[in-house]
Amino acid sequence: MNVIWTVFEIFINLFEGWLHVFFLRRMLATKPNRNTREINLASVLTIVAVGLFYSLYMWFPILITDSVVIIFPFIYSLYVFDSKWYVIVLWNAVVELIIVTIASSTLSMFINFAGVSGDAIMVPSMLRLCHVLLANVLMFVVLYTVSKVRLHQESMSWPSLLLFIVLNIVALLAIEMQYNLSWQELVPQKPVFITLFCLLFIISGLLILFELLSSKAKEKADLELQVKITALKETHLNEMRSLYQSILELRHDMKHQFSTLQAMIDEGKIEESGVYLKGLKITALPVQYLTGCVAVDALLSAKAAYMKQLGISFEYSPYPLNELPINEPSFCSIVGNLLDNAIEAICRLPHQSLDKRIHFSFSRSRDVLYITCSNPTDNKPLRTYRDTFFSSKRNNSNGYGILSIMHIVEQAEGVCYFNKKDSVFTAEITLPYMGGIT
Repeated sequence: MNVIWTVFEIFINLFEGWLHVFFLRRMLATKPNRNTREINLASVLTIVAVGLFYSLYMWFPILITDSVVIIFPFIYSLYVFDSKWYVIVLWNAVVELIIVTIASSTLSMFINFAGVSGDAIMVPSMLRLCHVLLANVLMFVVLYTVSKVRLHQESMSWPSLLLFIVLNIVALLAIEMQYNLSWQELVPQKPVFITLFCLLFIISGLLILFELLSSKAKEKADLELQVKITALKETHLNEMRSLYQSILELRHDMKHQFSTLQAMIDEGKIEESGVYLKGLKITALPVQYLTGCVAVDALLSAKAAYMKQLGISFEYSPYPLNELPINEPSFCSIVGNLLDNAIEAICRLPHQSLDKRIHFSFSRSRDVLYITCSNPTDNKPLRTYRDTFFSSKRNNSNGYGILSIMHIVEQAEGVCYFNKKDSVFTAEITLPYMGGIT
């Protein structure tokens, strides 16, 4: 019987180790450079380490609190997950707080309602079995429920996250103190029981408050992105208006140019008219691209003229755009942002760099349109956090151009891929012709 009970206790302790890993893997994003084998091995080692630590009391007197077991999941989190250190601390503190709170509350409840001491509950018995099973079932249900809530801690400021970390640590200390009091026979257990459930209520409210604040932070970030997207679309619209005005001016000017050329021919000045005609050819028409979409033609022409002014070569591979997978403003926003980012990257290159060239192409396969843009860039690594690209122009701020592209592509049910290899940044956009923005 003792052997069976020992195996049961070890199994429960391993289960609680699994709860740590289960919760953290649902709340944090894994590092892209960690393969499945490495993650699974680290998970197993963490589960075993937590389970063995919890099991030590069966053979040795443990004089320190069980909460120090958080060290193992914390090291595991630093190795496996791609999150800021304070976000890792936050969720490790939350999982430990939930486990300790439920364990302490159920223990106090059994002490009060069964009328026994804490030592009596630790003795192998049906009472002990009920307490262990109830506590662990509650732990799983609560941790699973919390992990199902879509939190947006990446949108919150670090002072807010640090405040929640401090509050969780303080709540954990309070729970530990009440847990220790529940073992004292001379201490009235009813006040301890009431205090534990008050703390449980406060902790629940703390988690709900965190969810509300993270949602508001996400809404604020989305609104800021929408404002920026609108401003970018307005900029591109102004570029097209400016180009259209240039076309009207050129059209008016060309009437006089052709009249002059005709007069020279009528007067028999053939040689002079030839020289004059060569001069007219040098004056390029503002619209140099004919894709089938007037807005894209104007945008490409405007960007190409700006690149020429900056000494940037523009290599363009066309494809007919008589039909677009999304509406014109959104499509032009994607194209404009890609080219703006490429131009900005080249402008940051050292002056001695000779490869100031942008490759841009459209292509289509069945019902999917592909947009590819590649350009040389500096040797600084891309600064990202999950799906967020940080701007090279604004310290620790989001890069609105790529965010705008990702937002539009996501709405269009497409895919975007950004990669930097051998000092060349490549953006690949896939837009399906089914289910796009309308």
